[in-house]
Amino acid sequence: HRVAYILNAAPAVYVAVKGEGMLQGEAYSREIKQGDYFFLPYQASGKVEAVSEQGLELVECLPPEFY
Repeated sequence: HRVAYILNAAPAVYVAVKGEGMLQGEAYSREIKQGDYFFLPYQASGKVEAVSEQGLELVECLPPEFY
């Protein structure tokens, strides 16, 4: 069955550690699979979703917080 997750953490680097799927946003679509990684800029927060039929596991790598 189809599972979709909206990517809200940004800026961040995401790493696909298991499975495969698609990144989808307004006028944007890209296949991703285990071993792929991508940068999600702040401006794209909440505007891109990871979609998978077979299962997809992503790890979020967030920058340190500055005060």
